[in-house]
Parts: sequence; C-alpha cells; structure tokens
Amino acid sequence: MPLPTSSAAAAPPVVPVATYRLQFNSSFTFRQARALVPYLRALGIGHVYASPLLTARRGSLHGYDVVDPTTLNPELGGEPGFRAFSARLRAAGMGLLLDIVPNHMCAVGGQNRWWDDMLLLGRGSRFAGFFDIDWGAQTPGLTGRVLLPVLGERLEVELEAGRLQAFYTEGSFRVRYYEHHWPLTPRSWATILTAVRQRLRGGRTPAARDARAAQRPRPVTSGPMADAATALRAIVRGLSRLPWPAELSAPLSARRLATLADLRARLEALLRAQTPLRRALAAELAALNGTVGQAGSFARLEALLRQQAYRLAHWRVAPEEINYRRFLDINELAALRMERPEVFAAAHARVLELIAAGEVHGLRVDHPDGLADPGGYLRRLRRTTHRAMAAARQGSSPAASVHAYIGIEKVLEHKEHRRAGWPVEGGTGYDFLHRVNGLLVAGEHARRFRQLYTRLTGMPVEFPALTHACKLNLLQSDLAGSLRRLTVVLARICANTRRGSDFPFVQLQEAMCRLIASLPVYRTYIGGRANGTSREDRHWIGAAARIARARAPHLPKALFDFVSDLLLDPAQVEPAQQTERSLFVTRFQQLSGAAMAKGLEDTAFYRVFPLASLNEVGGDPGHFGVSPAQFHLWQRARTHNWPHAMSATATHDTKRGEDTRARMAVLSEMPAEWERAFLRWQHMNAAHKRNAGGRPVPEANTEYLLYQTLAGTWPLGGRGDPAWADFPARIAAYMEKAARESGLHTSWTAINGDYEAALGAFVQTLLALPAGETFRSDMEEFLPPLQRAGLYNSLTQTLFKLTAPGVPDIYQGNELWDFSLVDPDNRRPVDFRKRISMLEELKRREADAPEPLLRTLLSRWEDGRVKLYVTYK
Repeated sequence: MPLPTSSAAAAPPVVPVATYRLQFNSSFTFRQARALVPYLRALGIGHVYASPLLTARRGSLHGYDVVDPTTLNPELGGEPGFRAFSARLRAAGMGLLLDIVPNHMCAVGGQNRWWDDMLLLGRGSRFAGFFDIDWGAQTPGLTGRVLLPVLGERLEVELEAGRLQAFYTEGSFRVRYYEHHWPLTPRSWATILTAVRQRLRGGRTPAARDARAAQRPRPVTSGPMADAATALRAIVRGLSRLPWPAELSAPLSARRLATLADLRARLEALLRAQTPLRRALAAELAALNGTVGQAGSFARLEALLRQQAYRLAHWRVAPEEINYRRFLDINELAALRMERPEVFAAAHARVLELIAAGEVHGLRVDHPDGLADPGGYLRRLRRTTHRAMAAARQGSSPAASVHAYIGIEKVLEHKEHRRAGWPVEGGTGYDFLHRVNGLLVAGEHARRFRQLYTRLTGMPVEFPALTHACKLNLLQSDLAGSLRRLTVVLARICANTRRGSDFPFVQLQEAMCRLIASLPVYRTYIGGRANGTSREDRHWIGAAARIARARAPHLPKALFDFVSDLLLDPAQVEPAQQTERSLFVTRFQQLSGAAMAKGLEDTAFYRVFPLASLNEVGGDPGHFGVSPAQFHLWQRARTHNWPHAMSATATHDTKRGEDTRARMAVLSEMPAEWERAFLRWQHMNAAHKRNAGGRPVPEANTEYLLYQTLAGTWPLGGRGDPAWADFPARIAAYMEKAARESGLHTSWTAINGDYEAALGAFVQTLLALPAGETFRSDMEEFLPPLQRAGLYNSLTQTLFKLTAPGVPDIYQGNELWDFSLVDPDNRRPVDFRKRISMLEELKRREADAPEPLLRTLLSRWEDGRVKLYVTYK
C-alpha cells in the first residue's frame, strides 16, 4: 500500500497507516532492520518507528543516552548502513518515524565532545551555555565549576588507590578513571610541561625540589635537546597566557581558540619529533600520578585536579550540591537548554538533513515535559521540519509540501488534556493504552478488590496520598539539588518584593516542596513572560495550593498565595525582575515533571498494587476500570481533537507487556478465587522464607506482587515451554528491580544485600528447586482458565488498537504473545525469523483453507498464530 500523500495547498501531514517500533542497538543494527522490511510491509506496516539512531554512548542498549546528535550511531552501521536501510524502506513504499531526545545528552567522560569542551574550558567554552548549569553555585569550591558525581569513593580515597591517572593524548592532557576520562584545562598543561622542560634541561623537578639529590645531571645548553627545551618553553609561555576557567565568564574569543589550537598542534609535532622529550614527559607523568602507599605522592595530582572547571566527587554526593540539571535523577544525563536557538540548531541539524533528504518522515519527541518551553519548542520544530519537508519535495512550493508527522511522549493524568495549541499530531498512545486496558477490568469489583488487597497485605489503597508522600520524599532526597536551585531564585525575588520579603529561606524551600508534591499533574505550561495564563494552568496551580495548605497548616497561607500568584501573574514583580520570575517559573515546571515521573511511575507504582496491571505509565490505579460508555465518549473526543494520535498497547517504557496486563486483568473478575489462591500459596511457601533484619522475606506486600507477576507471565506451555528456560531468572531480576524502585526495604542508592539475597532465594525456591514443586503444580492448576480468558482479552485489545481511529503502533515482536515485564525484560532480542515463517505459512493456509482460518487458529491459540493473523488481517 503506497503512503498517502497530497499536493493540495492545505495538505495534511503524512499519517502512518500503522507503525512498528524497533529497538536498535549493536545487536540489532540497520542491516537486520533492512532484512525485516518485506515482512513488515506484508504485515501492513506503513512506517518503521525507530528508537534513537543518533550516536549514543558506546554499548547503549536503547539510544536515549545520546553523545553526538550530529552523526548516526556507528554501532548501528553508521551512515552507509542507514542509507541502505532507508533505500529499502523507500523501495517498499514505507516511511521512517524517528525518536529524538531534545531534553538531555549523556555526559559520559570522553565520549561527548560538547560536554568535553565545556569541562576543558568551563564558561570559556562555546558549549557552556548548551547545558543547564548553575555556574554561580554558592557551595564552597563550586563557583564557576561543575560538580561531577562520578567516583566510586571520595576523591582522596581514589587518589591514594592510584585509580586517577593523568595522561597525554593528541596535543592535550587528560585524567583517566577506569574507562572514563576528562580533559585537564589548558592552563594546567603549562604546569606539567614546565616540569617536563626542567627534566629535559637537567634541572630540579617539582617532585624533587625539596629532596636531597646526590647527583644532578649537568644542564643541557646546546644541541637537539636544548632546541626542544626552547620550543617547549615557547609553548609553555603561550599556555600560561590563557586564563584559568574560574577567571572566565564568557566563551573564549576566536583568536584565543585559534591560539590554543596552534599550541596543541605545535606540542604534538614537537613530541612526535623528539624521543627524549617523550621520555621526559612519560617520567613526569609517572611522578605526577604518584605511587600507591607512598605518603604525599598524590598531592601534586590532587592540586592539579582542584584547578579544573569541574570537581570530581563521589557518586553519592549530597544531591543538593549537584549544580547541573539532569534527566530526572540520573547523574550521567545532563539536561540541554533547548530554548536557546543555537542549541536547537546544533542538536537538530542532522535530523533535519535526514528529513530534507526524504529519509525521515516523522518524529517522536522524547520527554518534552523536561524542556523549558515545550510549546515554543514544538512550534520551532514544526517550522523547521516544514522547511525540511519542502526541501524534500523539490519542485513544490512550501505551501504545497506536507508536514512531518510529530508525536510527543506526553503522559496525561486523570482529567488532563493535551494542549490544543501544540502543532503535533498527538501523543504516543499512553492515553489509549490506559482506556483499552480499563475496558478489560471488572470495575464492579473495585471496592472488593481493594479491600482484599488491604486485608492480605496491610497496605492501604490511597493513591493520591501515596503519590504525594513519594514525591515529597524524592524532592527532599534525590531531587534536593534542583529544589534548592529553584528556592534560591525564589529567595532573590522575595528579597525585592513587599509580599515575599518576610519569608525565611527554610520556609520558602518547604513551600516549594509541598506545592510541587501537591500538583495533580506532571507540570503546567505557563509562559515565563506571557501576560495570559491558560485556564488549565490556573486550575492545576490552584488545586496544588489548596492541597499544600491543607497538608502543611504550619506554613503561612500567605506564602502559598504569594507563590501561586507569582507563578500565574507576571505583574507580581517589577519589570527589572521579569527575567528572574521567568527563570523561577521554568525551573518550577521542569522540577514538577521530574518529581511526578519519579514519584509516581518509579516509586508509588511499586509500593501499592491491588491490581498491578493498572500501575502503568499514563494509567491511574485509583480508577478501577473503564466502562464501554466512557471509552466511546473519550474515543469520540479524541477522534475530533487528535485523529492522528498513536494508539499503543505496549512501549519500551511500559511496566508490563500488553499480554501480561491482559491476563492480569482477568483477576479483577475473580476476586474470591484470587484471594483463596493467595492465602493458599502464602501458607504453603511460608517455610521457604529467610530472615533479613529479623523479619521473614518477602513480606506480604512483596509476596502479593510476586504471585500477581507469576500469574500474568507464566509460560503458556508451563514448564515444558521453551520460555521456561530463562523464566526463573527473569522473575528474580524483576523482583529485585521492583524492590529497589519501591525503596521500602532496599533501593538503588542504599542496597540491602541481605534483603535482596533472601528475596532472590525465595523466587529460586518457588521456580527452580524441588522444594517449590507443590507450589508450581498448584499454580499450573490455577492458571488455565486465567490464561484462556487473558488471551481473549489480548485479542480484544489488539482488535481495538488496529481498528479504532488513530495510528496503531505495534511494539517489536508483539504480533505474537508477549508476556514481558518492565525494561530491560521488554527489550530482549526478538525472534523475527520465527515470525516471518509463521506469516508466510498463514498466507499459504489462508489461500488453501476450505473454512475460515481464524476458527482453526483459535482452537490452538497457545502458539500465538491467532494474534499474528488478526494483526495481519
């Protein structure tokens, strides 16, 4: 089927018939994707929907840790591989939808040249303004520097262990730490090279300056070594004229950058030509790097490191010290200032070239809520992609060109709507996933199911209070640095306003914490300087203020009133303070989105789960089920407002595979049977628990999650199914991740080894050891009706997705049954050879079958052919 296009003046965007998500990495490259094109075309797919293809961190399994947005990832096949893949798509009449990551980059040492240049020159780098760094941080030792929480231990410990080593490469000096390395600022090169020159001339070296030397080499005054020393002296003199990073407040001039480039080239040429100089440099670096066990031998290296544009620190440094904005709380993902035109242009240049070349036809925008101005960003993206599409359609006027399809990863909370003014086709399908999943849940059993969960586990089901508590805790811990940066801006504003001048800093910080924790949605979209604020934003800020006042009555009501007015009304401050207010509004909204993502999706969802299939991205566990009438009402509104939005039932970010959720939903129809089964399993497995911290593990709540998970993922063929081979290990890995995410008994930053070992042993006993045989047999007696009803649920949601208005999206491999869990489980390799063979067989059988093939396939549904057939048809 050819892709729909139009040459009309008001042509709509090219809308995919259906998209198929592919996860690219070094094990699945452009070559493998190219081979799949005929299969996908036969399946009826219009666009391949690719994970990020720009150069990511070496070994990345997903591509969201981009280190160079100007090149295609060489691990995927680079430019040649992409061109061959693109050509195959064009030949098949298919398009490419590309996932892009505008919010952040991976700030890993030595791989990101933008970040690297910033570390080299500090604010003297032209890339310093690309990243959201607080250069004026008041933390001692951080003014004009960026904190790098990358060390496994404190700096002095790592130094004394000899794990930090200075080295030379291609005209510059760097410091290495395991596989990471960072640049040393050019001014500090002069310190190293001065010592090298002294060695070369036979003079005292810094390491031996205070030591008694029995013999000294006679200084060299003529010959090649003297010439080398003279040339080196000129280089040192040039480097010494360059400023230290702390002395800079703006990018270096072109003249100074040219001088630096010249000095680097001269140094490299000199070292290549002079063997004695290379030996002297090696000896000096060996002395600088110290000797393990020798007191004081690392003092010079430590002093050198303290002169840099960055400060190396333990990865568990106090969060409030981190002075750059991150993606959520991930230290290695540094946020970009995409609101700056030069950053937008640099980050999107290659993508726009691919659109102009007719090789990319649409974009999926990752995490727009992290941007300073999502609406402004999307308008700029629409304009630039429109121009690129016009270039792709040479011979047509820009007015006659079509738009690139743009979908955004925007998670909507209950009763929240996507902003109507955004120039996008819609979201990436979480809202559809939530509604169609709700259709499969027996809403009439909501109260009973919640009661039995509380009775069995002792956990109350109060999701608003739980989410609030989780967000509050994160803002006071992992996100404390961002909270402090926000409060500092607020304090500066308050100092110059009559209404805010009396509030102490500690109250301002708590008020910010309470207000963000109380916001019912991910974020608002208030313009920093705009005179008008949307009705939605006024509603959500007002709701947050009311909730915060009720939960924190010890704080002055006037404080919440002042902050709410400040967010919503630019007139609250004088014209001279509008820049500060704009910064405050921006940081408030960016932080609120991060707090909701971490507090709800990555914490609350792992703490309370009466029916775990409802704890899904874009879902609302507080709403148990969706009626057909509610679904149709929502679908009509969606068809009117966002007719080309994506319809998804699984993504790379979902907490459970689509068929896992569909089977779990059946539990809502059988609360009595489920309760009896849980109590039976709890009793028979009590003897398998180990103690950790004086208590049996797992406790009832974690055990409840485990049994739900097993019920939802147990292989259809039982222990004779090939999928059983890695099933115990998959469940053990999932339970460990779930326990860490919840943060109740262990966490990513404070691992409780005893608890995790006991939990892992419990899973191993139930699934792999002879002692668990009784449980395994009982589970397999319980499962058949659940499994069969779950597969009908799966076919139902598949049919809804493929026929409802919108763009159906198929996650890789999900044309067959998929009982996966959260990543990395849902990113395992897909057996495409099996799927290709099955589809070819189905097409042959369809041509030869004397009766409808579907009836035959339903009678043997375990192999997944029936789902593939429904998808194909």
